[in-house]
Amino acid sequence: MFTLRYRVANFIQRKLNDVISTGDANVIVITGSAGQVGATLLRQLIKQNCHIKAIVTKYDDTTAIQHPNVQIVVGDVCDNDFLIEQFEDATIVFHVAGIISISPGENERMDVLMSVV
Repeated sequence: MFTLRYRVANFIQRKLNDVISTGDANVIVITGSAGQVGATLLRQLIKQNCHIKAIVTKYDDTTAIQHPNVQIVVGDVCDNDFLIEQFEDATIVFHVAGIISISPGENERMDVLMSVV
């Protein structure tokens, strides 16, 4: 698991360096910002002095992602109109939100989430 995490982190860092080196990293949007992957990515972007729009749900604890460079936006990633509004000024979007469930009732919601991507 550590090797995969390291490889993913290196890949993201290379892509970010490309964006940052051109001076185009005005606003970076992260869906799922309060989750493990999203919060880790957010902390790395803060180190790069990026401005981040963190999309979270109303149920998320945002304590760990509070920072002056982070704008926390509460919403539903299954709402296309909401996403379009949030992506308006974005230079890059990291979609790392997910629904973790084994409940059959969540299948429809997961299908909607996948159609957004």
